[in-house]
This record gives sequence, C-alpha cells and structure tokens, in this order.
Amino acid sequence: MNKKLVSFHEIPFKFQQLRNLTVDKNINNKLTTENKKYHDLEWNEALPFEFLPGPKPLPIIGNAWRFFPFIGNYYGKNILELHKQLHKEYGNIVILKGIMGRPPFVITFSPEDCEKIFRNEGTRPYRNGIGSLAYYQKVVRKNIYKNNASLAVLQGDEWHKMRAQVNSALMQPRVVARYVNRIENVARDFILKIDFLLKNSKNTDELPDDFLNEIYRWSLETAGEISLDTRLGCLELNVSQNSEVQQIIDAVNDMFDLIFELNILPSMWRQISTPKYKKFVRTMDYLTSICRKYADRAQTKMLGSEHNNDTVPSVLEVLLKVDKVVAIIMAVDILLAGVDTTGKTAAAVMYFLSINQEKQDKLREELIELMPDPNTPLTRQILDKMTYLRGCIKEAQRIASITPGQNRVLPKDITLSGYQIPKNTEVFTGNLLMCNLDENYPKSNQYIPERWLRNSAPELTAKTPHPFVFLPFGHGPRACIGRRFAFCELEVLIATVFRKYKFEWHHDEMKFNSRLFYGVDSPLKFKLIPIY
Repeated sequence: MNKKLVSFHEIPFKFQQLRNLTVDKNINNKLTTENKKYHDLEWNEALPFEFLPGPKPLPIIGNAWRFFPFIGNYYGKNILELHKQLHKEYGNIVILKGIMGRPPFVITFSPEDCEKIFRNEGTRPYRNGIGSLAYYQKVVRKNIYKNNASLAVLQGDEWHKMRAQVNSALMQPRVVARYVNRIENVARDFILKIDFLLKNSKNTDELPDDFLNEIYRWSLETAGEISLDTRLGCLELNVSQNSEVQQIIDAVNDMFDLIFELNILPSMWRQISTPKYKKFVRTMDYLTSICRKYADRAQTKMLGSEHNNDTVPSVLEVLLKVDKVVAIIMAVDILLAGVDTTGKTAAAVMYFLSINQEKQDKLREELIELMPDPNTPLTRQILDKMTYLRGCIKEAQRIASITPGQNRVLPKDITLSGYQIPKNTEVFTGNLLMCNLDENYPKSNQYIPERWLRNSAPELTAKTPHPFVFLPFGHGPRACIGRRFAFCELEVLIATVFRKYKFEWHHDEMKFNSRLFYGVDSPLKFKLIPIY
C-alpha cells in the first residue's frame, strides 16, 4: 500500500521515458548490428592470415638461423635495428614464424593497427607473461604467494582483481605527490655519490665506465623508499661486499639477466632444472625474504605507537591493509620492474642532453628560474611548472623507449593492415620504430624537446602524430601501474643533477642494445662541470 501512484499528468512523461528507452535500445541494437556488418565486410575483404608477409622459415630450424652468428641476417641487431630492417623489407606488418619454438606472432608498425588492437583488447587484456616468474610464484613457492602472483604474469579475472586492489596505492596523484620530498632526498644523496666518484676518478672531471650501475643504485634506492618504506643504503659511499645492501644490488642485477636468459633466449628450464633456473629460484627466494622482512617491520610499525597519522598513507601501508601477500608481491615487482627501466631512461636523458648543449642550456635556464639555489627544495607545484624538463624526458623516451612496443594476445578476430588476424594470435606493436619515423615525427632522428611544448612549431609538435604512436608506458587497462612514480623519479633526478652539473660527452656515438629492455650500451663517461 506504500507504492507511489503515478499521477495523471505524469503519464505522458512516463510514456515518453519508456518510448525513449525503447528507442535507445533499438538504436543500440542497430549500432551493434551495423558494427557487426562492417566487421564482417572488412573481414571478408581482407587478405587471409596465410598471406601475411615475413621471412620464410626453413624446415625444422624455422627462422631461428637468422639470429645465428656469421650466417644470420638478423644477428647482432638490437630491437630497433631489427624492426627497421623488417619494416624496410616487408612494410607495416610482418609475421615471424619458427622462432625458437614460439607460435607465429605478428608485428605491426601501423598506428591505425595499434589503435585497433587496444580498442579491441577488452577490460582484461591478455599478454604473454614471464614464464619462469609465473612458475616460481604459482608452483614453486605457492605456500608463500598463496595462489597470487605478479601483475606481469596474471591474466583474466585474477589479473583484474589484483590490479583493482593495488591501483589506489600507485596511481593516485596525491599519493605520488607525497613522495616528492623522499624521492628528492635520494637524488640529493646521488649528488653526493657523484661528487665522491669524481674525486676518486683518474680523470677527475669524468665519471667512471660503470656509472650506469650507479644510476641503477639510485633507482633501486628510490624503489626501496617507495615499496618498502625504507632507505636500503644503496648510495652509501663505501658498501661492503658482504653487506645486505650489496646482496640486494647483486640480486636485482642478476634478475635482469636471468629473466632474459630463461624467457627470451632458448632455455630448457621447463623440461629440466637448469643451473640458470636454480640460480633464478635462489635469487627470487632472497628478494622475497627481503620484502617479507620489511613488510613485517612496516606492519609492526602500523600496529604500534610509531605508526604515523598522516592523512595520506604510504604505498606499503595501503597495500598491507589490502593484503600482506599483495604488499610483498608489489614490493618485489617494483624492485624488479622499476630499477632497470627507470635507470636506463635516466641514462638516455643524460646522454641526449649531453650531446645537445643548446637544449641542456635551455633546460638549465628553466631550472635556475625555479630553483634559484641548487639546494632549493622541490615540490609537486615546482615540478608542475617545469614544462621543458618534461619535454626533455619525453623526447628521450620517444627516441629510446625502454619498451620497444606492447604485446597482446587477441581476444577476437580483427583485421590489421588489410589482413585477417584470427583470435588468440600474439601481436606486437612496434612503437619504438614508429616513434623514429619521419612520417610520425618530422626530423625524428633529432632530439627536440620543444615538440612537447604547447607553443611548439606546428610542423614539429608532438600533438599531431597519431595518439597511439608514443606509448612509453603502454596503454589501456594494462598500462604500467608505476608510471606516475617513474616519471616523478625522472623529473626529480634530472632537475637535481642538471641544476648542479653541466654534462658533456666527448666519446663516440652512444650504442644502444636490447636484452630485457632497450637502452644505452656504452660506458657513461660523462664529463661533469659544476654549476654554481
């Protein structure tokens, strides 16, 4: 009897609502039907999958021989060089068959194809993960990881659940802003380490050959601050070889090579427990134990009197409230995924600025204006005003992105570049090459940070290329979850270092190589001149 009756004068309105609902439903059904008709027409007019261009495999050995020394036409090429050759020989789309036991996979260098791939990936995109890591977490140490695993290896609903749990800890701008001061403190200690290296260098104004390892230490120290709420001590001036700090550094460095050797290169670890795989398990055990130790410490702190009452909790605190295992997994992920990637990007920015002095001078003008004193504390507000700094970082990412593209397994049949690509086909988007083509970025071989500024010349602007060309952190639901932190780390480091030093390069052109990631491959022997 409490039901509300519809008054007489409301009837026309209610009827109109019902009519609109019916019309909307009919329109949606019509659109769905039209889309299906268009898809069917496009599919029927496309060339069959078997017609895709690509290098022809030989019986038994397939195309693997092309990567062998002396006889292989792809041997010794980094990923960008390989993609350039494939693009030159076969055009915007190519299929690679018979590559070391892998199923055939398609590489596209078309921005339109990239957009179509991402528009059709759904809410739970599938990409081939890191097999050795998945087996370790899901099988070998399932008692520790409790049927959970890293985002890089999860798929479907498992991935979606995990991603939803951790998004709030890593993707909110206010959380990242809270870390600016802590990230800056690490960068300031890195300055002290640079001073120490210069004083102890044979060539007093030039950094040592292994400076990239020092950048990795900065990146690892920052990752520890973010994921474990602690300073690991990676930037201490004299680190003992037997110290925990050195063991962590060695373990993380080993993991880059082990993951590459077990998952990219041919390996028998799935059939037998190879020496490399045994070392992988030992190294993962050690890193897991370290992350568990610091998670326990943080949890005790949260429950005890030492727990702070900040309005914005730390990343580790947020994750511990979700689940302790999730916190441990994300700590391991950040240590593994954040060190090599951010370190190589920072090195690339330093290199491109050192060989483009006029760009470095322009950056320094901005830095001096916003940081009158080299020790001016950085804030999110100050960083937001550093538009040229962001352009310098993005331009380095364009030319030398650490990820050459994105991997997806198609959830449905689609057409790419006029070819039928069936469901479950593995596809790879060649974004690194696309970013280095003049058709997408005029004068693409030149380092021009101005591309990324609002008032840049129309013929150079980075806003005119197709929006699916420049994707340094990926795209869509599976885009890099740590991208806000990673970019903030780069902003703070480059601002701090280039406000203190002028970088010069007096050696041959930098070589780039690709193992797990694409990046610098020559000794970073920068000449540094103090700025006062």
